[in-house]
Amino acid sequence: MRKTKKILAGILAAVLVTGLAGCGASSPEKTGSSDRTKVSMVIFGGGGQDTFDNAAAKFNEMQDEIELSIQPATGDYNQYLGARAASNDLPDMFWLTPYAQVQQFAKNGYLMDLSDQEFTKKVYDYSLKATSDDGKVYAYPLRQEFLGIFYNTDLFAKAGIKEVPTTFSELKEDCKKLQDAGITPFAATYKDSWTLNHAFSCLEGAAVDKNDNMESWIESMNNGSGSYKTDKSDNVFAFLDLMKENSGGNYMDSDSTAGFTAFANGDAAMLFSGEFSLLNVSTIDPDLPIGLFAAPVTDDPSDAKLDVDVGVACAINSHTKNKEACLKVLDYLSDDTSKDGWFANTNDAMGEAVPCMPYEGQYSAKYIDDYKAYMDNGTNRPWVYQQLPAGSNTEIGNIIQAYMAGSVNKDQALTQLDESNKELLKRGDIMTDSIYKKNRKRYLLLMLPALLLYTFTLVIPLLGGTLPNSLTNWNLMKGTKEFVAFDNYVRLFHDKDFQQAIIFTLILGIITIIFTNILAFITAFFLSEKVFGGSVSRAMFFIPNIISGVMVSYVWYFIFTRAIPDVGKMLSNHFLANISWFGTPGWAFFATSIVSIWQGTGFLMILYIAGLQTIPKDVLEAAKLDGCVGLKKIRYIEIPLLMTTVTVNLFVSIANSFKAFDIPFALTGGGPGGSTQTIALDIYNDAFGSFRYGYASAKSVILFLMVAAVTLVQLYVTRKKEVQA
Repeated sequence: MRKTKKILAGILAAVLVTGLAGCGASSPEKTGSSDRTKVSMVIFGGGGQDTFDNAAAKFNEMQDEIELSIQPATGDYNQYLGARAASNDLPDMFWLTPYAQVQQFAKNGYLMDLSDQEFTKKVYDYSLKATSDDGKVYAYPLRQEFLGIFYNTDLFAKAGIKEVPTTFSELKEDCKKLQDAGITPFAATYKDSWTLNHAFSCLEGAAVDKNDNMESWIESMNNGSGSYKTDKSDNVFAFLDLMKENSGGNYMDSDSTAGFTAFANGDAAMLFSGEFSLLNVSTIDPDLPIGLFAAPVTDDPSDAKLDVDVGVACAINSHTKNKEACLKVLDYLSDDTSKDGWFANTNDAMGEAVPCMPYEGQYSAKYIDDYKAYMDNGTNRPWVYQQLPAGSNTEIGNIIQAYMAGSVNKDQALTQLDESNKELLKRGDIMTDSIYKKNRKRYLLLMLPALLLYTFTLVIPLLGGTLPNSLTNWNLMKGTKEFVAFDNYVRLFHDKDFQQAIIFTLILGIITIIFTNILAFITAFFLSEKVFGGSVSRAMFFIPNIISGVMVSYVWYFIFTRAIPDVGKMLSNHFLANISWFGTPGWAFFATSIVSIWQGTGFLMILYIAGLQTIPKDVLEAAKLDGCVGLKKIRYIEIPLLMTTVTVNLFVSIANSFKAFDIPFALTGGGPGGSTQTIALDIYNDAFGSFRYGYASAKSVILFLMVAAVTLVQLYVTRKKEVQA
């Protein structure tokens, strides 16, 4: 019988180890009772997640073979993709920005060749250029956006303007007519530099788009030989000057939201922006009569072209196991015949981006008709900034913002633009896989000290000490050490004290993990804003974390046994005055939980604050434009973008909860009756109270396996939430 128990215990230990390894394995292609193939599509973080969830749900309803999930990436999208690519763990399908990013991933072999897919025959020819490399199509041009001047047709009529301007002189005259009618011509959005990047991109595009000069100019800017100074630079800056003169007073104080709102309320006649700005307008006045015309930079009407380009490209991971399912999803994304498909759910509303192919949707408006007219006539051109070196959008926006504010003149702005372009080329904003491989030895060298410390302090003691000792009957007091194989593990299954310690540890862990993270996030949310005394408040919340757990326990012991009863007596409150904090299991558990949460919240708060501060401002601004504010912003924007931080915080919380020792030891001593004894405290009592070191080592191994298993499951789940993000 004894031999049988040993065999069973050995099998159980093997199962624990193999089960632990299985936690990190990739999930099967088909799961669930429906046996559907699961396909995940990762998209840019931002607003409008409800729209994409609805589109995925519609696809899942239309067929029963594939389950599509659309997940927003967390944090910086480029960093996310770079990390997933480096670990060869890209999702099935994912969004890319056109041109450079598509080409980068194609060259590194991450993208499936889609040249033979049906969508290539449907989309506009120019859109394939944005998703191709070396003559092959590697991504589906999913959405295209257009930049131009949106105008209020009623205000134009009020000012006596019958035709939209096609030359700069005509636009100048129309601005005067609007001013004479008491109407502000342009809605100011210039406090946000990204709006000026878009405007300048349109203007510079007109300056270089002649006789196929745009492609050669873009090529020269990417090899460092080009310049923003062109023979039409005067026209570009004259247009900017016209905007300054006709955007009302204090125009630099208005951000995009204020400008979009002013246009929606009829306080300005024109808005120089993209169709996405109308998402904000639609929340204020969905019936606003809006038209569209291309920005006339020169007095040549043929220069007035609408700036239209691919905004989002959707690629398929070349290494996915679900290629056929992904291709079926791609067919759904590019189906221009269904009245209930992707286009109807994501593109058919005011302010939404439009498909990269002709499509007749249910939504109709004059600006849509104007857009179609430009497309039908071929009077459109691609955006300039998307094909320039990475980071150009930020540099252009900041420099043109300085010009609009009067901080620099035209010549200084052009010089700064050229210098920034050369600096971007030199610096190289995109971290490619080839760069990673080139510097891999350096990265490993930097990791070496931490790996050595981890090996000598944790791995070697575990494998060379704790694990072998767990197979012995080692009594420190008697000085005897006998090999007993798996006897210690067999005893564990009959040890009621250890089972009670496991239950208490799990319950305490669940309570502390939930409440410390919730309180830390709420505190971080408020303290991440600019509030009076914010720095002092952060320090006050963090201080408990740097104080010894034993000292914290003694302080709280005084509070529980002296301060609270005294307050109860002062208030003549019999309940407060007579609580037996450490005399009953329930109150002892409550006291332990309070102290653990109080001490652990500060550290997690700092991590959440750091995470909140890394959320890109343009993402928050885009969410605001989509009407995603308040609790919706927290739920759909900030929390998804914080999933990396959440992963770290949960990892820390779980590890700390399972290792809980100092607070229960100093506060309750594990009592009353062992009711607040954690696993770590139980191990301590066995090793240094009963001197059963071999038995305590076996418990330590089980604790390690429990922490490892729970942590791996947590990392797996939260990593999917990160998208996955």
